[in-house]
Amino acid sequence: MGGILFKGLGEGGRDEGGVGGRSSRHYEDAACPSRSRRAVDEEDESEATSINLSSEASVHRFLQVQYSLARGRRCRRCRPAEGNGEIMSLIDLCIDSICQNILCYEVPPSFDVLPPDLVRRIFDSLTRHKALTKLTVADLTACAGLRTGGLAAFRESWSMTSLTLNGCRNLTDEAVKPLVYLSALQHLRLRGCWQLSDAALNALAPLMPQLKTLDVNACRQFSSTSISFCVGKMREIRHLDLGYCPRGVGRGALEYLTRGPASTTLQVLILDSSRSLSNADLFSLGNGGLVSLLPLKNLKRLNLADTGVSNGGMDVLAKLSSLSVISLFYTSISDSGVRQLSALQNLTDLNLDNRDLTDTSLLHLSSLTKLRRLDMFSSRVSDVGLCFITSLVELVDLEICGGRITDKGLEYISQLPSLQRLNVSQNVQISNSGLHHLASLKDLEALNVSHSQVAAPGALKPLCRLRGLKILAVNGCRGMDDTTLHQIQSSLPNLRTVRAVS
Repeated sequence: MGGILFKGLGEGGRDEGGVGGRSSRHYEDAACPSRSRRAVDEEDESEATSINLSSEASVHRFLQVQYSLARGRRCRRCRPAEGNGEIMSLIDLCIDSICQNILCYEVPPSFDVLPPDLVRRIFDSLTRHKALTKLTVADLTACAGLRTGGLAAFRESWSMTSLTLNGCRNLTDEAVKPLVYLSALQHLRLRGCWQLSDAALNALAPLMPQLKTLDVNACRQFSSTSISFCVGKMREIRHLDLGYCPRGVGRGALEYLTRGPASTTLQVLILDSSRSLSNADLFSLGNGGLVSLLPLKNLKRLNLADTGVSNGGMDVLAKLSSLSVISLFYTSISDSGVRQLSALQNLTDLNLDNRDLTDTSLLHLSSLTKLRRLDMFSSRVSDVGLCFITSLVELVDLEICGGRITDKGLEYISQLPSLQRLNVSQNVQISNSGLHHLASLKDLEALNVSHSQVAAPGALKPLCRLRGLKILAVNGCRGMDDTTLHQIQSSLPNLRTVRAVS
């Protein structure tokens, strides 16, 4: 569900230009924490209305609610002048009330199911309220109604520092041109805007010297030439996401990045699934390209997943001592490459989802005592390797699903006192007996033992001892019928998500 969130229209909004982590693909959390809302005008005590337009019925209900609000009280600060003698139509009343709610209560309505002409009229109304000049943060993720001309209302949003347009699949090159007037913009996210081409990126080039965040992940039409041109203009960049740009990342872009002022400011670089295309050759980001990264002395997070990186490039990464987060899944590194990574003593998050890795890799990683998250999902790690990492006392998230872990391995895992999330699915030798070892993990919140020998009713007792558990996945485990799952949920007061597909 997409939506639009405005900040800065009331008392001002906090700049949310920080880096958001990507949630693990192996855990599923259905909980949806509610967003707190606070009225800006203390004179109006009416509560904000939560808007979720997920179906025709909800749209109809929404219009009814807005009509009622439009006829009732309004914030005294924002009530428009009356007495012009005009009778507003129902749709005009609804649009007016939507804008009042946004202005007064910062309500985040979901616009992705509304027709484009209605979205445009809402923006026009906000413009008439002279509200967008004070806008500081706008999130229009997955707003399909944004098309050519849809962003023209932001031309006077001189205070805007953060704009998110992720997943706006109908956004065109022409539509983004007004953004060049956002003189205070620092964070721009265009992830998944598939229709944007080099023309859009070139039009936004004047913004590059001031940007601290640029996310063009999965903008498939951006070429290496345009990306290199924009990267060469960057002066303040902290977070740069060029992932899934099949034509976009080449030697030129990396060289511009590392030779200019950005080399001292960049902290996050995402290049997953990158392929470089130029007139001279077709170059997959590999070990030769990694040499270009050496000047990035302040780099903290690096994503090279699904690239041509192999063992030969690990000695380069080992010299980037400031790195704390690395993703290398679906690359060609082996145990010898992991040995090079053991020099990075500041590592806290490491993704090594790779079938070529064995217990030897865990031996090399045992010295990384700051490690908090380790993903070796498809590796060939066994119980022997788990014995090596019992020293990682700060580890909170562990995924090892290569099929070689037994109940003995869970005994070693139980010695990780800080563990909160554990995924040992696909390990067919894990049984009910192994679950008893996990009872000592008092902070465990998420557990995935899918497609193992864990089965009811024997699994009931050890599972019910995990009092802090919030998420449980037992897909493919025998005997997990509705009655059994109800017993488990009744015994675990914090459990909110259970996955149990046969």
